[in-house]
Amino acid sequence: MEKKINIVKNYLYELIYKHKSEPNYLLPSENALCLKFKVSRITVKNALQELKAENLIFRHQGKGSFINSTAEQELSNAKKPAAKLIGLILPDLKSYFMLNLIDGAEKYLSDTEYRIVLYCTHFSQKKESKAIQELLAIGVAGILIYPVDRQTYNQELLKLVIAKFPLVLLDRSLPGMKIHSVMSDHFHDVSVATQHLLTLGHKNIGIISTFPEGTSTIIERLNGYDSTLSKHNVPIHNYYKLISLVNYDEHWEEKITAYFEKNVSLSAVIIFNSDLCYKTLQVLRKMHKEVPDDISVIAYADDYSQMEEVMRTPITSIHQNTITLGKTAAKLLIKNIEEPSDRIENIKISSEFIIKTSTRSYEK
Repeated sequence: MEKKINIVKNYLYELIYKHKSEPNYLLPSENALCLKFKVSRITVKNALQELKAENLIFRHQGKGSFINSTAEQELSNAKKPAAKLIGLILPDLKSYFMLNLIDGAEKYLSDTEYRIVLYCTHFSQKKESKAIQELLAIGVAGILIYPVDRQTYNQELLKLVIAKFPLVLLDRSLPGMKIHSVMSDHFHDVSVATQHLLTLGHKNIGIISTFPEGTSTIIERLNGYDSTLSKHNVPIHNYYKLISLVNYDEHWEEKITAYFEKNVSLSAVIIFNSDLCYKTLQVLRKMHKEVPDDISVIAYADDYSQMEEVMRTPITSIHQNTITLGKTAAKLLIKNIEEPSDRIENIKISSEFIIKTSTRSYEK
């Protein structure tokens, strides 16, 4: 997270650069800056003092801070203006998926004049709204966002869309809304996984996921599963779908246990995120079910690739190329900041299906 003094300075740099040819241009007062960024007066004073030391401003007691006549030359000597800011809003920072999104975006932006201001919403739409408001207050040029899943859209997000503010969704789409997005091909990914299990002879294939309502990616994955089963004339049983879980569900163990106790005919399961995969493996072990002898397992997200040596069974997985996803989203955002267009781009990044030893042929 950017230091508060740097946030204030970057905002003032932008003003100075914009008005560099206007000596004696009056900058916002200390009080105005304190209110705008919700920072202390000492933070604002230090920011202004540093700008004064750089010969960009001068201060007049009782009148305020003004752009120095030397500012244009000083900025010219610096060759380029201060870094511009990009907001990055994520729902959590616990998974490799989220960390790789940050890594990918940062790798692309490191060769530009843009820098990231990171917010974590902890799956709270209220915190997401606050993050958007604060990012706009500090003057970000655009926002990358992995929106919180809800049945109703975030009103602050809707305002950005209406205002045509530079915005790119990460691995999500909002049906009915024209927003740039970069995401995996979730329908295709789960179709491939389901086809793999069908080829191995499995027909009683389950799904374990968080609640799909309001989540485009989960809906697409479920559609990929249903479509592939239908194509092979395999009945679709909704009781094979455990889709009532929430993110980091406190009651995960009892729910997953009850699911397997109810569906004893299951021979395979596709799990829609790595956290649920880890928890499912714990439940199966407690139930004395061996993977893949008793049940085959496929996980969405290959968060386990670096732990194979200590795992009893390496997991067959749908490995999203999240670093590429982060890079592509950052590139698309900068493009739309610098070359605004009404043409909406929805880019899909291919995933890899990695077959390990957690799946095997079904034997009656």
